[in-house]
Amino acid sequence: MGLGLFGLHGQDSAAQGMHPRFAIYTLGCKANQYDSFAISRELILRGWQPVSFDEPADAYIIDTCTVTSVADRKSRKVIRRAGRAGSNAIVAVTGCAAEWAADKLRQISGVELVVGNRMKNRLADDLCRAYEERPSSNRPTSVGTTAFPPAPADEHPGETAPLIVLTGRARFLLKIQDGCNRRCAFCIVPHVRGKSRSRPVQEVVNEAHELIEQGIREVVLTGIQLGDYGRDLEAGRRSFLHLVENLTAIDGLLRLRVSSMLPQDIDTDLLSVMANSAKVCPHLHIPLQSGSDRILKAMHRGYTAADFLSVIDAARTALPDLGLTTDIMVGFPDESNEDFNATVSVAEQAAFSDMHIFKYSQRPGTEAAQMPEQVEHSIKEQRSDRLFTLSAQLNSVYAETRLEKPADVLLESVSADGRTGVGYTETYLRASVRGTGLHEGELVTILPRQREKDHLIADVLHNPS
Repeated sequence: MGLGLFGLHGQDSAAQGMHPRFAIYTLGCKANQYDSFAISRELILRGWQPVSFDEPADAYIIDTCTVTSVADRKSRKVIRRAGRAGSNAIVAVTGCAAEWAADKLRQISGVELVVGNRMKNRLADDLCRAYEERPSSNRPTSVGTTAFPPAPADEHPGETAPLIVLTGRARFLLKIQDGCNRRCAFCIVPHVRGKSRSRPVQEVVNEAHELIEQGIREVVLTGIQLGDYGRDLEAGRRSFLHLVENLTAIDGLLRLRVSSMLPQDIDTDLLSVMANSAKVCPHLHIPLQSGSDRILKAMHRGYTAADFLSVIDAARTALPDLGLTTDIMVGFPDESNEDFNATVSVAEQAAFSDMHIFKYSQRPGTEAAQMPEQVEHSIKEQRSDRLFTLSAQLNSVYAETRLEKPADVLLESVSADGRTGVGYTETYLRASVRGTGLHEGELVTILPRQREKDHLIADVLHNPS
C-alpha cells in the first residue's frame, strides 16, 4: 500500500513558489510511515514544500519495501513512475529495497540517489546537496532559492528534529525501536533493518510532548520488533513499562496504543500496566502466523500454539474487553492440510476480532526460499479464502458483543456540518458516529446501535474531552 504525504505544512507556505517542492511515496510497514514523516519534516525545516506525488516536484522520494517479491515489484513500479515524471526531477530511493538491492535500483532510469536504511537520516542532506549542485535552469519548479539551512547541530536528522505543523491528524505512529535480532525463516527484515535499537525513553517522551502540542490525541507505539524495546537500554526490558508510564502521564494525550508484539514479549507486568491505565487501549496485535507447532518450529517463531493461547487467556483475564488482532501466513513451505487445519482451530479458539491474512511469498535471501516442498499457488489461494471468511465471521461475532455497550471513539474525520464522524474505538473497531457539534480529534463516548459491513453505527452519548 502506498502512502502519500498529508497533514504536513511548512512554516512559510505563502512563499511556496520560491521553494523547491518534494513528493514522497511510502510502501510497507508502520515503521516506514514514520521514517517518511521524519524525512519530510527534515526537508520542510530546510525550506522545501511538500506536494502530492501526482504533482510536479523537484524531487520524488520513494520509501521502499522489500518484505516480499510483490513488495519489490511495487517499489520498482513506483520508482519508474517517478522517473518518467520529468527529466529534471531528482528521484531518490530509500527504505528496505534500497538497503538490499541498491545496485539494481541505481540502474532504473532517472534514479539519482539510493540511500539505504542505515543512512536514511542523511537523505535530507543528500537531497539538498544534489539540488544545489544543479543549474537553476534544471530545477523544475523553483526559482531564486537560497542555500538551505543546515540541520541543528544537536539534532539527529530524521529522528528528533522539531515537528512541523500537523493538520488533519488525530492519531500518530511513533517509532520507538528499529531493527530485529530474530531470524524468522521467511523474513528478510533483519538483513535490511539491522540489529534491534531502542530510542531512549526521554527522547520518545519529548517527541510525544511535541505531538500533543501539534494536536495529536492518540499515539501508537510502533517498531520493527516492539517487544525488543529496551533490551539495549540500561533499564532493560522494564524500559518499555517506564516508557508507557511516562507517556500516559502527559496532559493532553487521550489514548496510547501498542502495536504488534510477539506472544513471548507479553507478560503480566505489561498486562497490569495496560489494565490499570485508562489511557492505554485494551487492544493487542499478536501475530500468530501458524497454529501448527511443526510449521512454527520451521519458521523459528519461538513459541507453540499452546504458548500462544496461554498468552491470550492471560490477556483476556487482565483485559476482559480486549480487541485482539493478528497476522496469519498461509502456504509456508511444506504446510499440509493438517497444519492448516491446526491454524484454523487456533484462530477459532483465540476468537480474533480481526485477522490479516498473507500468502507466503518466496523471498530470495531467506532460509524459507530454499526449502523444498513449496506450496502451490492455488492451494495458498484456497487457504487464504477460507481464513478471510473465518475472519469476517469472527469480526462479526466480536462486533455484536460490543452493541449497546458504551465505548470511546477518537474522531479522525468529521463532516462539514459536524453531525457525523468516523474513528476507532479503544478496541480498534471502526465506527461511524452520529451527533451534533462534532470536531476532529475529540474523544467521544458512543453507544453502538448496529453493525454494518465492516464498522459500527453509533450515537454519541457525551464528549469527555
